[in-house]
Amino acid sequence: MVIGGIAVIAHGVARQTLDVDATILANTLDPAQILEVLAGWSIRPRIPDALEFAESSQVLLLVHEKTRVTLEISFAFSPFEQDALARAEEIDFGGMQIRVAIPEFDRLLHEVLGPS
Repeated sequence: MVIGGIAVIAHGVARQTLDVDATILANTLDPAQILEVLAGWSIRPRIPDALEFAESSQVLLLVHEKTRVTLEISFAFSPFEQDALARAEEIDFGGMQIRVAIPEFDRLLHEVLGPS
């Protein structure tokens, strides 16, 4: 599910953002497999020990090689995050269907974590 600035834009709010933030259900997650799949789209780790960092922080720090756009994929474990994933909306975003956080989720994240 897309969260952060792109999710806000997908809901029709004008906003600038330089990165892509997403969250994925992590109950049966294999970060190495995720990296392998994303490599097919030229998305690579942006730090040397990305898997080790992901295991300790629950976030994969990535970059799209061709555009240099950075991505952060957080691993969802909590009931709150699982509920947010279940309630995500599918939105047409430039001709592509993406699942985005409902606005209430992004507002709550912003209040708890501060600006991204």
